[in-house]
Amino acid sequence: MTRITASGAALAGLLSLAACGTTTPNSPEAACRAEARDVPAVRDLARRMPPVGNVSQRETVEQEAGLAERRAYVQCMRARGLTPPGAGVEPERRP
Repeated sequence: MTRITASGAALAGLLSLAACGTTTPNSPEAACRAEARDVPAVRDLARRMPPVGNVSQRETVEQEAGLAERRAYVQCMRARGLTPPGAGVEPERRP
């Protein structure tokens, strides 16, 4: 039986919504998303991901990884002279 945490379910939901967007495979948005996933900070956080049983620490690392990926995506889009959707608004952080 697989256990899905609330943050895991939320992440899956966000990814499925992102997949429903109008981004084509060769678009600048798709290229920046791929580039953002490959940024060293994001990869390092993915390697630091604690086991599934450590829910609170896992949620913290998932949040940090999501923020790092978002920042890299926005930076890439701006470097290409584009404005990413929702740019300038950072997601709310849990204390």
